[in-house]
Parts: sequence; C-alpha cells; structure tokens
Amino acid sequence: MKKHEIYDSIIENLPIGFSMVDREGNITEFNRAAEQITGHLRNDVLGSSHLDILHGPQDIGSCPLFKRVLKKKKRTVSAETTIRTKKGDFLTVEVTSFPIYDEEGEFGGGVELFRDLSEQKQKDRERKNFLSMFIHDMKNAVIPVQGFLKRMKA
Repeated sequence: MKKHEIYDSIIENLPIGFSMVDREGNITEFNRAAEQITGHLRNDVLGSSHLDILHGPQDIGSCPLFKRVLKKKKRTVSAETTIRTKKGDFLTVEVTSFPIYDEEGEFGGGVELFRDLSEQKQKDRERKNFLSMFIHDMKNAVIPVQGFLKRMKA
C-alpha cells in the first residue's frame, strides 16, 4: 500500500470531522465524518469557502481555523465554536486546527478536526436541571422538619 493510500484511508475512517483548506480558506478535503456532522456532501463543498459553508461570511471571528491558522499561522487546540449545518441548524463543536506546509516550507493552508458536542451539551443541561430540582426539593423537605423541630424544642 502506498503512503498516500494509507493517509487517504486514515482520513476517511477518522471518527471525527476532517476538513482541509488552502491558503484562501477554500475546502480541499472533507471526510465522511464531516459529512455526517454537517450534512454537507464532500463533492458539494470542495472548492467552497470553509467560512461560507460552516460559519457564514460575516462570522470570521468565531472560526478558529480562520482566526488562528490562516491569519496567524498558529494552531488551535480544543477550542469550542459553533458551526451551521446544511439544514441551517447550529451545532457546538470542539475544534483542533493547525497550519500545513509543503516540502519547501511554504504555508499551504490548514486542517481542522472537529466533533459534535451537542449531545454532551444536552446531557450537561439535563444534569444541571436535575441537580437544581433536587436541591429545590431538598430545601422544601427541610422547611417543615425545621418547624417541627422548633415546636418540639419549645
């Protein structure tokens, strides 16, 4: 198996979204997990602006890939941001992005790895709501007991 075939197989089978862009931020690679997360098909997004497809052209500040990699040529480790799906829904994702360079050391663009945090965020909200309800119920149960104890003490 040739090296590029191995890389292609790894990228395609990653359990997280993989998007690669050129210097201008146009998508040059988009794996199967990225398709599943965003609802965009690879062939539909290749050559399109990463910013337009996933964030909206006016939202450059929320995109770690543009903000850190394309502008400053620095990596981003585990940033949380929001992307827009093909249906127009917004998802919270965890992103790691980094610049890529060719054999001569010339900046070639960037890579973004991302995973959907929506389910985790929903579980966190449910856990907080449950805890809040539990504390409320505990306070309500303690108040009558306090009154009863005061009467017994008197």
